[in-house]
Amino acid sequence: MKRTSLEIYSLAVCFISVIALVISLGTSLFSIIKIAYPEFTIDQWQYEQFQTNDNFWQNSPKHFPQELKGESAPKPSEEELTKMRKEGYKVVLKGEQRNGFQTLVYSIIFLLISALVFFWHWRLFKKNALHEIK
Repeated sequence: MKRTSLEIYSLAVCFISVIALVISLGTSLFSIIKIAYPEFTIDQWQYEQFQTNDNFWQNSPKHFPQELKGESAPKPSEEELTKMRKEGYKVVLKGEQRNGFQTLVYSIIFLLISALVFFWHWRLFKKNALHEIK
């Protein structure tokens, strides 16, 4: 049976829509992991930066304004440094979760649009295929 150009077009769009659906499902799944377990998805450098006080002190000049100006900042006590490190880590995790929520919303929107495009073109194909049979 020979296919019409309308059928080929609608099937091609369906194929591309399926690819878009698979990509958006994968992105949605990763976003859910970001939301549920942000410690797993944060950047390796950020993770290592917050694991010890020494790493935090050496890699976090943004927490110490004098360091940004090129001046040497006095090292805080271990208790104060630990407190700053833990608070900074909470902020990073919260940001990772927020990013996960944003990406999940984008992915769901993309998924819905892809699904609508798929079903509309699938109906177009079926309608044209049934019309040819009659």
